[in-house]
This record gives sequence, structure tokens and C-alpha cells, in this order.
Amino acid sequence: ANIEGQFLAAARGDDFLGVQSYSRAFFDSHGYVPTGTDARKTKNGWEFYPPALGEAIRDAHKEAPETPILVTENGIATDDDAERIEYTSGALAVDGRGYSRGY
Repeated sequence: ANIEGQFLAAARGDDFLGVQSYSRAFFDSHGYVPTGTDARKTKNGWEFYPPALGEAIRDAHKEAPETPILVTENGIATDDDAERIEYTSGALAVDGRGYSRGY
């Protein structure tokens, strides 16, 4: 079942839709598929994947195109401020491309 799609569809017509994004995850018919060992990871073991924010915004916009989207949280688990800046800069760069597409 597409639980995420059901949630986003229910948000159509709301005042806004809050998006929180930290990484991405993959699932198959058996459940969660762990990130490959060669992928860059954050302190908590999640994949270091800044484009996740733009993808979350795009998916939310696709399901609820008339509902304003607010990014309520984004970031990574790290003790390294340079790594945090790198992640946030990458997430915002991807996100910025969405504005020119109307979301």
C-alpha cells in the first residue's frame, strides 16, 4: 500500500503541507533494503543524500499541487559542522531547482 501517497492526497486543500526530510530509504516486497556499504553514511548510519529534500518536495507537490509546501525539518546526524553545511547546501541547491518548476 502507498501510505505516503494516501497521506499526501488527504492533505489536498489544507493550509499547508509540512515536509521533513533527512535521507532516503528503499523497500522491496520483503521490507526495508539496507543502504549499500559503499554509500556515504551519516553518524546514525543513514545515507548521506542531500537530494532527498528536493525529491520529497516534488513528490508532495505531485500529490497535492495546490497545497503550499513548507520545509519543517531537514538535516543530518553529525558532529562535523563542515559536513552539516555541505549537506544543507546540497539540499537547498536541489530544492532551488524545484522553484523554477512551480513547486
